[in-house]
Amino acid sequence: IFGTYVPDLFEKRLQTLKLCLRKHGFRNAFLVADFPDSPKLHSDTEIHFQRKSFHYMTEWAQVLIFVYFNGADNQGVTRELSHMIEKEIEKTVVTTILRDERLRLSSMIRADIKGYRVFEDTYKDDKTLCEAAVAFCRNMVYRLYDVL
Repeated sequence: IFGTYVPDLFEKRLQTLKLCLRKHGFRNAFLVADFPDSPKLHSDTEIHFQRKSFHYMTEWAQVLIFVYFNGADNQGVTRELSHMIEKEIEKTVVTTILRDERLRLSSMIRADIKGYRVFEDTYKDDKTLCEAAVAFCRNMVYRLYDVL
């Protein structure tokens, strides 16, 4: 799960989403912050956290959920989304963007969503955010089941 952690309110909402997914059987739902900060990926803290995010996106994540909150600085999650599209293009089929229905994304982000066929859904509160995330994860399980 990718999203902004600042201010703390948004990190708490991401934690709530993670717990919701786990309650619905998705035990491997994690935030990037849940993973250890060692080994150090760079001596500069900001570079370390960026590389940590990219590392777990590439090496660990099987399904990517990018959460956009209304009233938040979503630049970090947008950068993570951009990295996924630029470097992990094969993961677009297992990616969703969950956006607060009051938030309008820039035309550049909307172009990425349309151009790379990234699934997008909206939510109005934390309950519907959870429902959208659970629905997406179930859809991914069914798709994988179909492949097998």
